[in-house]
Amino acid sequence: GKRRNVTVARAVLAAKDGKWPTDFEDACHISGDSSDNSFANLRRGCRLNNIIDEISIGRLRSSPFYLVKAGLRCFGLALWSKTP
Repeated sequence: GKRRNVTVARAVLAAKDGKWPTDFEDACHISGDSSDNSFANLRRGCRLNNIIDEISIGRLRSSPFYLVKAGLRCFGLALWSKTP
């Protein structure tokens, strides 16, 4: 088989849910603490979910104007996306 390096968070999430995250899924740390890989602190999401989490906990900053603009772009993409 093909060898891959995986993060601890992805391995723990796979153990929690019983299946490996797909290529477009991330292991999102609910608290924002990437060193806490406990079952309770991990959920499936995508890179965009991780970015939103980082903005909501204050790790990343953005203006309301750009947040709305990005949200509208995401909504448009979701309408045309072929992935579930």
